[in-house]
Amino acid sequence: ARLFRRGGEESAAQELRLIDAARQRLVDSSESERGSVEDRLRNELMIQLAAFLQKHPDAAQELQDLVDQAKGANDGGGARTSVHHNTDSMVVISGGDINASGGFHYRAPEQSR
Repeated sequence: ARLFRRGGEESAAQELRLIDAARQRLVDSSESERGSVEDRLRNELMIQLAAFLQKHPDAAQELQDLVDQAKGANDGGGARTSVHHNTDSMVVISGGDINASGGFHYRAPEQSR
């Protein structure tokens, strides 16, 4: 949000609405179409970001800093949950990867790639 405020509050709100709508489309997509929806949304968001950076080239360094922070947060520093001896009715919710005995591995759609 701070990055998009360079265009003013109204512009920031519009940019964030587009991002929120894209995320919701991904979350609402079926598992079978999630990959294609993700690819399409990635392209749309790249165009959105490129257009924003053309209008506000001074935001490029701040964006790079945000990318570096995100990469640092994903380099082994994230939360991990291991589940062993689970029953058929067990549900585990976590902000990071979930590893359950038996080889099951799940990553939430918004965290993939």
